Amino acid sequence: TFKLGGNLAASRTAHLSLFAGNVSSNDNTVRVTMGSDVFDFTGALDSSDGPVWDTYEVDLAVPSGVDAISVEIIDGGGSLVWSNATLQVTENAAVDGRSEHLGVSSLDLAPGSGIVSAGTGLVSQPGTIDIDVPGAVSQAILFWSGAMVGDLPGDDTITIQGIDVTGVQIGDPTFAFPCTPCGALTGNWFFSSYRADITSLGLVGSGANSLQVSMDFAAQNSGAGLLVVYDNGTTGELFLHDGIDVSVGSFPSVRSTTVRQYFDFGAASEERSARLDLFVGGATPGNDVIEVTVGGVAEQYVGLLDASDGAVWDSITLDVTIPAGVSSVTARVFTPEASPIDDVVWISAALSIAGGDAPPPSGGAHGTIAVDPSMTYAGGFATVTVVPTDASGMPLGSGLDVVISASNALIGTVVDHGDGTYTQELAATIVGSDTITATVGGEALGASAVLEVESPPSSIFGVRDDGSVVTYSSIQSAVDHADCDDVVQVFVAPGQYWERVWVWGLSGLTIEALSAESSVSMRGFDLVFSDHVAIRGFDIHSWWHWAGVRLYGGWYSNHDILIDRCVVDDMGDGVSCSSGNANIGIRNCELTGNTLSGIYVWGSGPYYVDGCLLSENGLSGIDAGKGDTEITLAHNQITDNGWICPGCGWGIYRYTWNYAGPERITLLDNAFSGNLGSVQSGKSDKNVYRYDLWIDATDSQAPYTP
Repeated sequence: TFKLGGNLAASRTAHLSLFAGNVSSNDNTVRVTMGSDVFDFTGALDSSDGPVWDTYEVDLAVPSGVDAISVEIIDGGGSLVWSNATLQVTENAAVDGRSEHLGVSSLDLAPGSGIVSAGTGLVSQPGTIDIDVPGAVSQAILFWSGAMVGDLPGDDTITIQGIDVTGVQIGDPTFAFPCTPCGALTGNWFFSSYRADITSLGLVGSGANSLQVSMDFAAQNSGAGLLVVYDNGTTGELFLHDGIDVSVGSFPSVRSTTVRQYFDFGAASEERSARLDLFVGGATPGNDVIEVTVGGVAEQYVGLLDASDGAVWDSITLDVTIPAGVSSVTARVFTPEASPIDDVVWISAALSIAGGDAPPPSGGAHGTIAVDPSMTYAGGFATVTVVPTDASGMPLGSGLDVVISASNALIGTVVDHGDGTYTQELAATIVGSDTITATVGGEALGASAVLEVESPPSSIFGVRDDGSVVTYSSIQSAVDHADCDDVVQVFVAPGQYWERVWVWGLSGLTIEALSAESSVSMRGFDLVFSDHVAIRGFDIHSWWHWAGVRLYGGWYSNHDILIDRCVVDDMGDGVSCSSGNANIGIRNCELTGNTLSGIYVWGSGPYYVDGCLLSENGLSGIDAGKGDTEITLAHNQITDNGWICPGCGWGIYRYTWNYAGPERITLLDNAFSGNLGSVQSGKSDKNVYRYDLWIDATDSQAPYTP
């Protein structure tokens, strides 16, 4: 028994070393007792140092308050001579850049009801983190990890939604394994980990979130994880440990295991529910073990680390039941020594203990409701999002009867997204405050949202991030001065504008027509070398121009462009995209009566066309151009196209003379009718030209049926 002194209230780490001789078998157990916790290391002494001699080492996380550690060796029938035991105890300072183990995070968690987490592997980039938040966001924390060749720091900067974020190092570069032969990456791989609080960026909100991330470690980009503290009206007990701890099965003793993490809390008189959220990198599907001990009872989860977020990253959530009277939970992630090819890089562990039911809302329905934006101008649009939940704040899922009510005009019907979120568009037509409510299954939701609607201050005006307004004499002038005036949104009131607007070299600008009650008519847009630009709500008519919205390509190409709720007719093409453009969204548009195609795409992408009407265009509804085009068509109505040349215009068309494969087109729930293409047996019907080249047979959907 080792008696401990010093600061017993601190979190500490102990390193135990044992020497034993005359070891005749591995039928033995090293038992360590710390307070009320007992840990058995079965088969620890196995003559691994050679015949009849063993050195055994293990790292231990010492709970606060423990003043003694007892060690015993239980022989199961063989023989051994125990000659030595040493224990080195160090206090874990909650600082960044700690050595190879997790510990209490130096980042203070915000108060909240609970924690949710999600992540993505980043071997292929960019990665996407999809996370549902069942309440108001109290805190959003981003973790990431990767490997370098040699003992070098990794990439402390990660890009999320186009924003570069610099984090603090929470795990020193830690040797994991030698990679050989690995070409230019041959050598010893060292992993490091980083963390950043991104709450202030406002990227994460209640309900469904989808965030793109990327980073650059020289050897391996393992992945990134987002941990969100949310508030649903209850108060939970929240704990966060982070750092880096590597376990490789082929390593001896200490390097083949990890340091247990102890979460200490006050005991309760009743059973409680908790969640354990883990971020783990490096793992390949195998026999990796997650061990959770509650009240002295250990449960092992084998094989959960299967790169479910993409190679090589896992975000694991485990439900934990805490019996009455229990005051601690321990967790560790490790690779058995019998699995020499497996390795894990443990980054974080968060425990959240539920604080009981949220206060019952009036009417009995639980959930959240939000409107985005929360302030707009008469003639603008907003999106209402409802997330029905149970009493603990967890989303109830799809298939519910959700009805949204507002003083302003609601558009269409409520859309069930299948992930627990429900949305409906709203047209802002009434100046003043509009309190938006909802019912779920006929019961009133206790929460509500408020939309503020103001009168437009001018026919054409820009809005800065701080809400201040700048007025302009033309749409082109507003766009030209957006950068120097720090304008992020340009609004245009109803009327006829004899302008065709050039958007050149701009980033982060929304150009929106206040067209909820009457149209905003103009001659179109040309986009050159721009990114993160949205064009919303315009009626575009001008028969002598080539396209309603034209995206230039090559050196002048654009990326992350959204064209939303626009009506384009009597043009050459409705929307024309040259090669080189990427991440282009065309949503809820009416592209009709154009001489050529509703949408013309000449290669590259990806493009996303969702909820559009493509009708009565002279050639095709969509002309997809070169063979490397990547495009997703979802929930569109594609009808009556091809009138200018019956037999040579389809609903969707692609060139085949330069078809480069592989198939890059995804069709999801589109409606075709009345298109006038020619039929080619086994290749084309009147709606889709060369459907044998469109559909990727590996997609999780049935191929297009002619």
